[in-house]
Amino acid sequence: MEFEEVFIDVPWGKIAALCYGQKDWPIVLMVHGNQDSAGTFLPLVEYFPKKFRLIIPEMPSSGHSSPFPPGRPLQVLDFVSPLKFVVDHFGIDQFTYIGHSMGVQIGLLFNAVYPNYITKLICLDSVSYPAVEPDIFANWFKWTYENYYDENNYNKFNSRPTSNPSYTYEKALAHVRKTRGLTESAGKAVLKRSLIPAGNGLYSFCWDQRLKLLNIPLFSIQYQLALFGSMKMPHLTILASESVKMKMKSVKLHLIEEHFVNNSNYRLVMVDGNHDVHLNDPEGVAKHVVPFLNGQDADKEITARFVHQYRNMWNDIQTKSKL
Repeated sequence: MEFEEVFIDVPWGKIAALCYGQKDWPIVLMVHGNQDSAGTFLPLVEYFPKKFRLIIPEMPSSGHSSPFPPGRPLQVLDFVSPLKFVVDHFGIDQFTYIGHSMGVQIGLLFNAVYPNYITKLICLDSVSYPAVEPDIFANWFKWTYENYYDENNYNKFNSRPTSNPSYTYEKALAHVRKTRGLTESAGKAVLKRSLIPAGNGLYSFCWDQRLKLLNIPLFSIQYQLALFGSMKMPHLTILASESVKMKMKSVKLHLIEEHFVNNSNYRLVMVDGNHDVHLNDPEGVAKHVVPFLNGQDADKEITARFVHQYRNMWNDIQTKSKL
């Protein structure tokens, strides 16, 4: 699959995007997660039928896109306007949206601000983001702002990618494989658009250091249910088994059940793998994504079974935590 790279002018620089397909084909817009790039989807789209117009932008401070201006912490909300710049640049008003991790969160917020653009939603290993309830507000604030403005951290967070640590390609590959649990081929796919030359045969990761302290919106569970729980478009959530075990959040259970009850077009499946299963096993993920893209309706009973399984896993964890 041959992609064209385009650059979109924005007030702070440029947004890079990979594009494939004819302009009159149905549009699939794909958004990566935190400290990632368009490369994260390249193994997966090899299994897509060649009849979709694919647009894969790289969010600011990632990949080949310009970083946000320095000086303040970054938050997930900051990425909604860049996504709107992309949508406006291509002149599209309806599309299928595929997000991974933070890309899901950006898509949910985009849909809340600009409804009716997203006609189908595919969420890869994310449902929403952790809720911030009043009882943890102080900890949330200290972690986000005190940590950022600490005299030992501020300059580090605001340094440019050229100041990031440098590695040989082999060490950079080993690093990303270890931190994200990637296969060798998956690691190489990530590095394709995540490294910048650092001289003497070395490379640095291109990511903005502020992404390590990304600020989640100050939304409680009830706020998220009100904001995201009423979506009616066809909606597929694919959860990775290892992530489910590691990140059982009550907001996820509440939203999954809200979608299941209120949206007859909601589907949920679980696949074996970690948070980057779309990279490590793209064929296994594609077998759920492609039929959904093609308009084939998955069995509602399968979703019911997974919702029931997820609820039981959550209840089991809650019971064990009280022992």
